[in-house]
Amino acid sequence: MPQDLPGIWKLPLISLFDLNIFTFSETSLSPFCNYYQLTLYKMDRRVIIVEDEDNVRETLELLLTNAGFKVQSSATGANIFNTIHDFNPDIILLDVILDNLDGRDICRSIKDDPTTRHIPVIMLSGVPDVYNAILDVGANDVVAKPFDEMTLLSRIERQLSNSNVQL
Repeated sequence: MPQDLPGIWKLPLISLFDLNIFTFSETSLSPFCNYYQLTLYKMDRRVIIVEDEDNVRETLELLLTNAGFKVQSSATGANIFNTIHDFNPDIILLDVILDNLDGRDICRSIKDDPTTRHIPVIMLSGVPDVYNAILDVGANDVVAKPFDEMTLLSRIERQLSNSNVQL
């Protein structure tokens, strides 16, 4: 539950009914339940972030953790398949240009492997002409840096929804 809600909301929901503090109709409880279900849905979602810029990686970690995702991050793409196997991500955020590796090569490897090709990959890049560069590597989407938080989260949600439809 959000940390900015009043203290009473931090109590278990059953306590609210037991104390007779609130009487909820189905319609008045509905927005709360929808938010709560959305949060539970996200808590099971796992994201791998591969980003070599510390400040960008830390920002992504904080943003996605606060949005309810479980996050595993790396400054390099080295051992990406071990990380994928161990963490079992639902989606991967991958920088195009890394220090030692090219994110496009990593994406291509992920999409060429039958055991990982189903995982959506969103490429991140500060390069203006990146849209053309990702077409050949199989990335599901691209987000330009600097990115808007809501745009990034909506792109992630869209890819997760699309991957659920395909399963």
